[in-house]
Amino acid sequence: MLEGVPRSLSVVRETPLGRGALWAFILGSVVLDLTSLRQSQDQRLVTVGALALGSLLVYAIIRLLIARGMASERVHHVVAQLAGFLVLFLGIVAVFGLARALTDRGFAATMAIFHASWALGALDGYRTTRMRVLQSTPEPPALPSTQPLDPDGGWEIRAQDYSRVFQSLKELVGPAATVCVIGASVDEDVASLLSTLSTPETHRLGEVGTWWPRPRVFQIPATEPNLAQLATASAGAAEPEFMEHLVVYEAGINVLEWWDAPNDPIRLAATIPEEVVRRFATRLGAAVVRA
Repeated sequence: MLEGVPRSLSVVRETPLGRGALWAFILGSVVLDLTSLRQSQDQRLVTVGALALGSLLVYAIIRLLIARGMASERVHHVVAQLAGFLVLFLGIVAVFGLARALTDRGFAATMAIFHASWALGALDGYRTTRMRVLQSTPEPPALPSTQPLDPDGGWEIRAQDYSRVFQSLKELVGPAATVCVIGASVDEDVASLLSTLSTPETHRLGEVGTWWPRPRVFQIPATEPNLAQLATASAGAAEPEFMEHLVVYEAGINVLEWWDAPNDPIRLAATIPEEVVRRFATRLGAAVVRA
């Protein structure tokens, strides 16, 4: 869900209107801070405390965005600089708060540092990365997203055994298809095997089944040796430690989706011939129903 945020930040920051709005917000909040100089000392402590809590929340979001990876190298460095200056601001606020030294000058200095930390962070990150971006190669184009199954139509099959599903996939798709094993709690030994079988992505999944925590996605070619290894590794494995969702796509179009496996049914594309679907279901020992 947050995947589009870094790219959106880049677009906003690159437009004159966007930059003007950001600076107007900073200047407007400075004016509000100056009017709060008439507050009592206790009220000022509440104000600074609220700013500290708000900054911690923003800092957590920034760290999340950095951990997920930025769509633009320049935006990444701007956000990283903002995070660094936020830490500086929080440290200064702690000193002022603990000493209760929020006199008129102390309060004004704290507010000035708060806004300067954001402004300097953005300017320094922009200056640093502008030089690097000018010298670097253009960013590679974003991968296309897969097309999910139509919620109406198709086939549904109930299954419980991961191993039998992987064994039976060869009845459904050829080696040109890609098997996507998805999970947020994948065992490290399993993850090591899945990483070995994985190949560079040609598409990004349009949906990964879980928003938080962000799951890991292993894209594996649907060759018979790979399916055999997946069947062996998943035999007897605990459900969340192997996978939580399974998606198989071919030519950028999902042909199989198994969300919240094994509780939800396997859904198959309506374009798959009925005899192929029934052969797949027979291998699983399950019944087929129209979605």
